[in-house]
Amino acid sequence: FIVDCPAIHSFSGIAEAFSRNIGYSGGARNNLYRPVFELANTADYVMGGGRPLLFHITNILLQSACAILVLFLIYIVSGNILVSFASALLFAIHPIQTESVTYISGRADPLYTSFVLLTLIFFSLFVKFKKSVFFYVVSLATLCLALLSKESAVIAPFLALLYAFTIIPKE
Repeated sequence: FIVDCPAIHSFSGIAEAFSRNIGYSGGARNNLYRPVFELANTADYVMGGGRPLLFHITNILLQSACAILVLFLIYIVSGNILVSFASALLFAIHPIQTESVTYISGRADPLYTSFVLLTLIFFSLFVKFKKSVFFYVVSLATLCLALLSKESAVIAPFLALLYAFTIIPKE
């Protein structure tokens, strides 16, 4: 997915990342539209000279960022730092995260997860601070980045609606 994908071997095709599908595996073209994922891989490939170390470091940093974002999101929703910390710790060390962190090609998972978490954080801040337009615009921007990272991000608007109808106190 990395070595056999010439599109990520230089920054010359950055504009094309948004106009085509990406990925090669076993010589076959994959039907994935993930331009943010492709740009992240391109950055690591070019800066790291194609060696895997930078890819692994980036995946670990992304997973760590996701755990911190879980902490913030749970704290915003619950107001309880202990519950937030326990949730973030469980998220960080749970073995289900192994493949998305250790496999270079699994980067799409922590990448889109970080953007979905940011979407939910900014949406909850939008609601909490009496409909601040800034938080709403940022939540929409991070949603777009999440959708351009992995298709599974389509769940984010439904999570925001779930939050809006269940967590938000009725006035």
